[in-house]
Amino acid sequence: MDARPLVAAKTGIGHYVYNVLEQLSEIDSDNEYFLYSHLPVPGELPAFYRRIRSAGSARSHLWMQSQLPFWLIEDKIDLFWGGGYAAPLVTPLLRRWKTVVTVHDLVYRHYPETMPWVRSAHMRWGLPLYMGAADRVIADSVNTANDIATFHRRLFKKVTVIPLAAGRQYFASLPDDAVRTVLTRYGLSAGYLLFV
Repeated sequence: MDARPLVAAKTGIGHYVYNVLEQLSEIDSDNEYFLYSHLPVPGELPAFYRRIRSAGSARSHLWMQSQLPFWLIEDKIDLFWGGGYAAPLVTPLLRRWKTVVTVHDLVYRHYPETMPWVRSAHMRWGLPLYMGAADRVIADSVNTANDIATFHRRLFKKVTVIPLAAGRQYFASLPDDAVRTVLTRYGLSAGYLLFV
């Protein structure tokens, strides 16, 4: 697994990768998991993985294309999952593992001005290559799958939609009186929907 999204303060993709790790640790005791990153991963992780390897390199994309493939061969990996768009670009003659890449959105196509230009350029150039190198592509929404069909039609056959789930912290029950207070404050009754 690509553990790079766990290196810094977690953003959306970091939470996604962490939650997948946490859930896998609860449902799968048959497989061995290896976490790979360009820098050490700080903090607590679900302790079910066999090994975590980090390189100490600040250049994450260069590390992924140069050092990571050798680690995957050395560790005899069967499947590599890139939870944050990217994967090693290795010729099929040398690649001994299957690859799955998760694509969360195509913001770089719709709103490139909201991203640093370097990241937008990397996504425009790199994402088609990463999806092309993958055996399967996970889109976490139907909208993202539709965007892939629009902008990368030849790669759409690899796409499977797997919607995101809410983290456990969002399933905490509130006391009835606290719920009534909020419903009263906003004039809500049964049948409302909150969409954030």
